[in-house]
Amino acid sequence: MTHWTAKAIKEVRLEQGISQREVAARAGVASNTVMRVERGIYETSFQNIEAISMALGYELDMIKIPDEP
Repeated sequence: MTHWTAKAIKEVRLEQGISQREVAARAGVASNTVMRVERGIYETSFQNIEAISMALGYELDMIKIPDEP
């Protein structure tokens, strides 16, 4: 997983106004998995990243790379 993927997942979640816990419940993963993925400190399986993306209503390839500051 790249840093931009982690950042994009967090950005999409915040735009939707849902908690990490809610994303985790929808994705079927632990809430600390979502937190660690968003921080870019946790390498997880492609299946988990895909499940998190789908829980946000996106296919993984639809997650946009956020603009760098």
